Amino acid sequence: TVSYRFMTDGPDGVMNSLADMRRCVQFIRYHAKELHVDPSRIGCFGISAGAGGSIWLAVHNDMADPASADPVARESTRIRAVAAINPQSSYDIFRWDDIFDKPFHLRPTEDPEMQQEMLAAYGADRFGDLTTKPNYIALRKDLDMLSMMDPSDPPMWLYCENPGDAPKKLSATLHHPLHVVALKDAEIKYSTVQNWYPG
Repeated sequence: TVSYRFMTDGPDGVMNSLADMRRCVQFIRYHAKELHVDPSRIGCFGISAGAGGSIWLAVHNDMADPASADPVARESTRIRAVAAINPQSSYDIFRWDDIFDKPFHLRPTEDPEMQQEMLAAYGADRFGDLTTKPNYIALRKDLDMLSMMDPSDPPMWLYCENPGDAPKKLSATLHHPLHVVALKDAEIKYSTVQNWYPG
């Protein structure tokens, strides 16, 4: 169980949580012998942010730093399996416009409340910077699980317990089953989705 920081617990927004999850996998690998863990058989399970973080670890290229003076940081971040309940499909929230626009004519990034949430998620001060400044464009790319998927990804079990109706409020897009559908559509060509349930 990872006691990770939340989005507001540091300057890096959503990367606070993801960096802590990444570090936990590396810590377990480094201490695998004393923890009686097979380092080649580590998987992740999570709900909500834990689900999204698990998927991010699963599809991201290995983030081990072989040149680091920190032996934990030299460990692999790759995992072997994922189970995710009520996940987000991408932490590049601009991708959510594509997910929700066609069925519901809803574009989350055009909502002022969501724009403030996005500034917190990316540690930014101006919304326009998210689409113009290279550092934020690179960050969004590094957070887009949908675009990172490839045949090397581990098997995933995806589940959403919420109804698939049109979201009545913007916060309902966070745990909407369309995220599971988007993940399924992106992964199905690689046959890595073992099961999915859209709600």
